[in-house]
Amino acid sequence: MTSFHIRPIYQDKSLLDALRNLNRGILPIQCPNSVYKVAMGDPRKLSAVVRNTETCGIVGGLIAQSVSNNVVIHTLAIEIQYRRRGVGTLLLKYLESLVINEGIECMQLYVHEDNDVAILFYQKFGFHKAQHIPDCYRHLKSPGGFLLEKRLERSSRLGYDRN
Repeated sequence: MTSFHIRPIYQDKSLLDALRNLNRGILPIQCPNSVYKVAMGDPRKLSAVVRNTETCGIVGGLIAQSVSNNVVIHTLAIEIQYRRRGVGTLLLKYLESLVINEGIECMQLYVHEDNDVAILFYQKFGFHKAQHIPDCYRHLKSPGGFLLEKRLERSSRLGYDRN
């Protein structure tokens, strides 16, 4: 049975490059370099990748940034063959475990309005549609998107154990 291990990206260029390659292959819009710089320089280690322990390959990852009392998830990408195997759940639990006791009030992200699978995934973890943004993805043929938010309370922990 395949198992997964989460690794923070902080100051590890090889992990950052692996996530950048993963994002290029999956995401319809690529992140600016400034987003990747956030991941490299964040001592709180909010950005991470998930490794397949058998192959040592990167199968998923996220880049998140603390902004005021919120955490913004810039990307969360999972290799297609590893979806529905707990990788996205592992990443969200990891992130929430880092910020739940640090005064972070809300986690936020943007998702394309037609990405029903992602919207349902995030709703399963307590995110809700906070705002429709008609030109969120203006470079795409269908540019609409949603701002999804999850209000955090200490009792809302998802249960990731960092040990």
